[in-house]
Amino acid sequence: MIPQSVLRAIPILLLLAAVYAEAPPDALRLADSARARMADQNYPEAARDYEALLKLRPRDPEARFALGVCYTQMDRLGEAAAELRRYVALQPRSAEGRAALGSVLLAQGLADDARPQLEIALRLGPLQADAAKDLARCYNLSGEPAKAVAVLRPVVSIAPADNEARYLLAAALLNSGDAAAAARELDRMLAADARSPADIYNLSARAQQKLGNLPGAIALCERGMRLYPYAAPLEAVYLGLPPETLAKRIETRLDELNSAATADAGEMLALARIIMDWIQTAKQIPGTAEELAARAVALQPRDPWTRFHYARALGCVRKYSEAAEALEAALAMQPDGELQVLIYTRLASLEQMQSHPDRALEAFSTGMAINRKLPKPNPDAACEFARFLREQALSAEAKAVIEEALRWAPFDVPARLEKAKFLADDNRWNEVIREATFVVRNSEDEELLHSAHYLLARAYRQAGDEVHAGAEQSWLESQKKMR
Repeated sequence: MIPQSVLRAIPILLLLAAVYAEAPPDALRLADSARARMADQNYPEAARDYEALLKLRPRDPEARFALGVCYTQMDRLGEAAAELRRYVALQPRSAEGRAALGSVLLAQGLADDARPQLEIALRLGPLQADAAKDLARCYNLSGEPAKAVAVLRPVVSIAPADNEARYLLAAALLNSGDAAAAARELDRMLAADARSPADIYNLSARAQQKLGNLPGAIALCERGMRLYPYAAPLEAVYLGLPPETLAKRIETRLDELNSAATADAGEMLALARIIMDWIQTAKQIPGTAEELAARAVALQPRDPWTRFHYARALGCVRKYSEAAEALEAALAMQPDGELQVLIYTRLASLEQMQSHPDRALEAFSTGMAINRKLPKPNPDAACEFARFLREQALSAEAKAVIEEALRWAPFDVPARLEKAKFLADDNRWNEVIREATFVVRNSEDEELLHSAHYLLARAYRQAGDEVHAGAEQSWLESQKKMR
C-alpha cells in the first residue's frame, strides 16, 4: 500500500514552478517535464527527469522529495527512504518530509526507524493526521498502546469521520485494557456501516469477549464471517471463544439448520468450516463436516467456494483422491485469484499427505505465482509454502519466500515467526529475540505464542541471559499445566 503521507505530497509538488524560475534552462526543462509526467502518473519517466535534474542541482530539496515520491509510487521503498533521508538532511524542519520518511520506513516494516521521524513530524506539525496514525501504529506494535491512544484522540476529535483513526484508537484502547471504550468506538463504526471491513468485526468481537459479552462476540463473528468468508483472523476469534460456549453454539446452529423450513447452503458451509477448523470437533465428528459440505454442494453445484470446502472436508476423512477431484472441479469454475491461491495451497497439502513432494512443490509454486499478482497477496499461503520448502531442506528458497511475504505484509505475525526460526538456524540470537518478542506482543494465537516463547527461551539462553531464559521457561511450564 502506498503511504498516504507520500500520496498527499504529489499535488504540492506539481505547484513548485516558482522554485525553478531562476534555474538554468536545462534544469527548468527537466523540472517542467518531471512535473508534467507526475501529473500524468508516469512515475518512472518522472523519476528519470528528477535523477537528471539532481545531477545538475544535487542540493535541490524539492527534487529530492519528488524523487522519493516517485520511487514510493514505483514500490522502490528502499530508494525512496534514501532520497527522503537526503531531503530531511537538507530540510530538517520539514514536517511533511519527516512524515513521508516515517511512512515509507513503516511500509518497509522498520517501525523502530520510523518512530523517531514521525515523532519529529508531529512536533513540527501537530495537525498531520497521517503521521499521527502511522506513529500510533508504531506504538501499538511496540507494546505501548497508551501512547497510541494519546496520539489518536486529537485526530478522532478533529475528524470524527476518519474511520482509520477510529479503528486504530479502538485497537489501542483494547490493547491498553479499556475494552469498554474500544467497544464504544467500534459500535459507532458498525452502526454507521454494517458492511464495515472484516478487521472492525474482528476487533469488535474481541472487545465484546473481553467484556464477557460472549453472545455479542458470537453474533459479531458470525455476521462478519458471512460478509467476509476469506477472513481467517475473524474465524480465529470465533474458534478462540471458550470451548463450552462454542460447543453449545455449534449444537444450537446444527439444530436450527436441521429444523429450518428452507435449506440454507451458506449456513451449512459455515458450520462445516467451523467443525473442520475447531480442534475439539475436527477430531470427533469429521463426518458431519463432510455431510454438511456435500449438502451445500448439492444446493450450489457451480459455486467454487462451496466446492473448495467440500474438498477440505473430504481431506479431513482421508478421501484424498476425491478431495483433489473436488479442488480441480473448483478450479474449472474459474474462481477469483484469492480463491485460486487457497485451492492450490490445499492441493499441495493433499500431495504432501500422500508423500508426493514433487507434485506438492508444483502446486505450491503455481499458487505462489498467482499470489504475487493479487492486489493484496496472502502471506499465510506463502508461510505454508515456506514451511514445506524448509521440510524439504530447501532453506534458501524458504527464506526467499518469507522475505517476499514480509514485503507484502511487513508486520504479518506468522511470517515474522518463520523469520525468527531462520535466524535461529543461523545463530543470530539477538535478532531472534527481536522477532519473537514482536510475535508475543502482537498475537493471541496459542500455537504462535508457544513457538515464540520457545524461541525466546533458546535465544536468551544462547545469549547468556539466564534470567530472561528462566522466565520464558516458566511461561512454557505454566502452559503445560493449563493444558
